[in-house]
Amino acid sequence: MENVAAVQRGMREYGVPEDELFQPVDLFEARNIKAVVRSLAALARTVSASWFSRGQAGAFDDKPSGTDRLEFVCHIHTT
Repeated sequence: MENVAAVQRGMREYGVPEDELFQPVDLFEARNIKAVVRSLAALARTVSASWFSRGQAGAFDDKPSGTDRLEFVCHIHTT
């Protein structure tokens, strides 16, 4: 649960709006994966807007970028 809270803190610090953040239980207990995906999309928009404003357009193009890669891994544990 601490890792989920750390992700949320990072998203807040990066500028993702509070109303677009998922709740820890959404991910930790797999209660609302759609909310988690919406939060990640909000993070991508925020990062993309930041990169565009710094002149790094194309950061999220659909073409392979060579050495620049972002990977998201989600492990869902069920009991």
